[in-house]
Amino acid sequence: MWEILRRLIFGAGLITLFLIGLMVHSNVQAQDDGVLRVGINPVEPFVFLDGPVPSGFSVDLWDAVANEAEIEYEFVELENVSALLEAVETGAVDLGIGATSIRASREEVVDFSLPFFAAGLQIMTAPEVDQGALAAFRSIFTPNLLRFFMATLATLLLIAHIAWLLERDENEDFQGGYLRGIWGAFYWTIVTASTVGYGDTVLKDSRGRLLAVVWMLLSLFLVSYFTATVTSSLTVGRLESGIAGPQDLRSHQVITLPGTTSAAYLTERGIPHSTVEDVEAGLQALQSGSADALVYDAPVLQYFSNLSVAGDVQLVPTIFQNENYGIVLPQGSALTEDINQALLRVQENGVYDQLTLNWFGR
Repeated sequence: MWEILRRLIFGAGLITLFLIGLMVHSNVQAQDDGVLRVGINPVEPFVFLDGPVPSGFSVDLWDAVANEAEIEYEFVELENVSALLEAVETGAVDLGIGATSIRASREEVVDFSLPFFAAGLQIMTAPEVDQGALAAFRSIFTPNLLRFFMATLATLLLIAHIAWLLERDENEDFQGGYLRGIWGAFYWTIVTASTVGYGDTVLKDSRGRLLAVVWMLLSLFLVSYFTATVTSSLTVGRLESGIAGPQDLRSHQVITLPGTTSAAYLTERGIPHSTVEDVEAGLQALQSGSADALVYDAPVLQYFSNLSVAGDVQLVPTIFQNENYGIVLPQGSALTEDINQALLRVQENGVYDQLTLNWFGR
């Protein structure tokens, strides 16, 4: 019995060693072949795949890291970040680099290098359009402005009554009974307040002329206040109808790219959205009016906003959901330590700063 037990333990040990050997082999297979398979996906300006050879900030950075670590490699082009993550997880490639954010959910299936770029999310909005007379009416006639109109009307009626009382005995324009006299006084009050002053109705009594002087001075204040109130209402209305940050997204048509941290951000917060294939498709959606806002990585949107293809779209200044980009590696990869050390040396010897200046001007 003990002999059988010993053989079972020995057999289990052999199987365990065999499995460990397979895992080690899978981790170092690319190294045995001598060439690493590096997955990349198009995400300008980090990776461009429209030329004869890949280019971009991440491509140049990886080349510098590979030189430091004395690694030979070849690029494997992938469709998007989701395909890159899956390729690294399944072992189709040995690592991936682009603009892949380090997130806890991704760390469950892959590993990351040290961060190599600080980023975040930003919002690109559609061109401003004229929303018509109804929108302008709503912007102007706010509760504050309506209260001002009511106060102005009360003041006009008060001045009209004072003028009528002073002029009704001597001025024929204020005679003919209460209604006709008040209408004449009200007409004079409005004409004087608007600074038009046709001259067809004037105050003749000395006390009336004193009232006219006081009313003309007071009217200057009322007109100035009215102008300032309308301007303020238009400005506030325009700001409130736009997008100033992520808190304003729920009432707009929002788009993003599938499988990205921006899509995860919108989903986690219950913000309705749809997806587009790439940023250029997002720009077209904004310019055509089929979408109001594109949420995506800040450095990518900033890059596109500086291109003529971006048209008259605009960026909301706020950057939110700060995140870092990292090189994607299989879990337990033997390459992680070498790549981290090489990445630190590239950052310390000035190469990283030069690449940042070349691609981002900073």
